[in-house]
Amino acid sequence: MGNNEISKNNHTNILLKLRGIRDGLNSAEQRLADYILEHPEDTVLFTIQELENKSGTSYATIIRFTKKLGFNGYKEFRNTLIRDVTSDQEEIEASSGFPIELDDNIETIIEKTFQNSVRILNETRRIIEVDVLQEAAERISNTRELVTIGTGASGIIARYAYIRFFRLGIPTTAETDMTLVKIKASLLDEDDVLLAVSSSGRSEKIVEAARLASDRGAHVISLCDYAVSPLSKIAEYPLFTTPRNAAQFLDIDMPLTTAQMNLIDILFLYTSILRGEDAFEKFQKTKDVSDSEKIQ
Repeated sequence: MGNNEISKNNHTNILLKLRGIRDGLNSAEQRLADYILEHPEDTVLFTIQELENKSGTSYATIIRFTKKLGFNGYKEFRNTLIRDVTSDQEEIEASSGFPIELDDNIETIIEKTFQNSVRILNETRRIIEVDVLQEAAERISNTRELVTIGTGASGIIARYAYIRFFRLGIPTTAETDMTLVKIKASLLDEDDVLLAVSSSGRSEKIVEAARLASDRGAHVISLCDYAVSPLSKIAEYPLFTTPRNAAQFLDIDMPLTTAQMNLIDILFLYTSILRGEDAFEKFQKTKDVSDSEKIQ
């Protein structure tokens, strides 16, 4: 390892170490380092192509830069930068109180609500890891049983996932009772998939169930609002809606819940394609039954 390289196993904070080695980098790498140091929260949202354009550097420079820092590639670098940015307590601006004011009128509330929802959806779109979503859908497509779990508002999302996937002919159950959640997890094995939903990623019973299922060899998909959480660390396929950590709770869950449902829909649609005509036929059958219940 060269003098300017950082061991990813020993680093404590990429941003601090970047400042320390900046002068030893070449001019293109210095320009890239300067951009990252000035815009760390933006960088964690960028694809490699977006960082290339924003920093005025080349694809090759970014790859060489991440290798020099001791990472296997840009994805691993970005994921670690997310952890560094969100673990810096001085950078956290946790909100408190209600997100509206007493003198807000209905038009203001409408504007705030939609702006917040659009922001979260855009943010989620930018940080989606396509390969993780694809592999998670492949697991669901081939599972013996899909079990979705959650509590409170997360239980609603777990139920939503159940309603989507069982219509493809996939054996699916949804559990929101915390005792049954752990019992169900204890029965899973390598042929099964557990989809664990927890907004904070810190719901004790959900984390325990995910760990239990993982220990038994089941494939765990987590769906959280934050990139770094106890649940996401357990999951084989961690999905999240923002790069923040669980200390940065939004005041209302609705925008994050909307983003969670979008991720469920992506999994559902790609799983439908993976399962082919049979899935489409089964979904159409359930749609026909559902339509028959509507008033004409």
